[in-house]
Amino acid sequence: MDDPTVQSIIETSTRWLLNGQDQISGGWAERHGTSVNVLNTAEVIIALLDGGLINGAKVEAGDSRIQKAVSFIEEKQTGDEIVGFWQREITEDGTTRNLPDPLRSSFALQALIKAGRGKNSGSVTKGVAWLLKIRNADNGWGYRKGSDSEILPTCCALLSLLKAREAGWDFDSEPDKNPITKGLKSLVENYQDDNSGSFNRSGNYLEGLHTVYAVLVLQAARQSGLSAYIREENNALDWLLQHPDKASRAVEEIIKIDPIRDQKGYGKGDYGFFCNTYLILLKVLSNSAEYSDSKLARNTMITIGNMRDESGGFYGYRVFTWSTAHAICGLNSAKSKFPQIPQSTPEYVGTKVGTPILAFAIVMFLGVVYMSVMGSFKELQAVICAFLMLALLLAYKFIGEKTFAELTKGLGISWSSLSDKKK
Repeated sequence: MDDPTVQSIIETSTRWLLNGQDQISGGWAERHGTSVNVLNTAEVIIALLDGGLINGAKVEAGDSRIQKAVSFIEEKQTGDEIVGFWQREITEDGTTRNLPDPLRSSFALQALIKAGRGKNSGSVTKGVAWLLKIRNADNGWGYRKGSDSEILPTCCALLSLLKAREAGWDFDSEPDKNPITKGLKSLVENYQDDNSGSFNRSGNYLEGLHTVYAVLVLQAARQSGLSAYIREENNALDWLLQHPDKASRAVEEIIKIDPIRDQKGYGKGDYGFFCNTYLILLKVLSNSAEYSDSKLARNTMITIGNMRDESGGFYGYRVFTWSTAHAICGLNSAKSKFPQIPQSTPEYVGTKVGTPILAFAIVMFLGVVYMSVMGSFKELQAVICAFLMLALLLAYKFIGEKTFAELTKGLGISWSSLSDKKK
């Protein structure tokens, strides 16, 4: 594949997305040719209006294709004359159930507002009202009304309310009742680890995804003038730089929207929200002047570049509309620092610890064989040598790929300064 500019990559991906739009409904599916849905349509609208390019010009909200997609989202909204939400439809045993979904409702609201639907839009007004209605007493949001608050739905709801605030909603007239400031406080106090700076105190495999989304919320709040949590934002960013593997992990979170749970706590209407975290990570790093050209940002750009398909789409584990949409958002944020995808350069890795370990194990094995043939090997010596060789092989398995420099660094020993976050 050639090495075009980031702008050219964005243009190609924009065309790929537009070519995948369903001509009848105006929506998008997860993959071309499958059933369209609100969540993927909203993600594509957000991406196209965030950074989509056609012949060097930005995609505008008035574009007929955007407006057709907006109409699709509005038609899918349900509820009454006061509140409205977007739902997931499931069919089981011949019966159809519609499950209100805070996640797709949040994405739908952000898409509508970006597409020009403002305070006078009935669909947005009802959507905001519904989000406020299902807010929990701790000022967070769960996956369904009445369920415990969780990080991801709380972050998505706050991003929607912040976008509504930009469009003219007055949440600030009564500070004690402001759902955004109270939600931000809940997010930081209930989910950020005071010591590490990460979000998701349980420390499970979703820690990177949750931290990236939380930082995205704190950045959006800061950009809107709600800058009470700058220290918390920076602490979370520091954690991301210190844990690049977790920050770049592909993970799936189960969206538990089904109120009917089985004995194991599962619901048939739940679904997986699969995310390549690095796609959002690039936007988060680009939003921070200190980290926008960091080593992690550079490596994330390289990773995203490697996930590009010749068709113009980007891979999730397949070429998806959502992964392509998130790639456009991230690349658009980073293109001022990285006008082209950086070239992957080999780094000096030094001598691997496993090399002498394996060599020593082979020498010991040959020595055991020789001594056994010569008849000078006692039973106790054989047992000791066997255990020693086993220990060497286990050591090779767990640390064999590390260099001496990496190993001593893990022990807190270093011959160079480790304070430069932008190496």
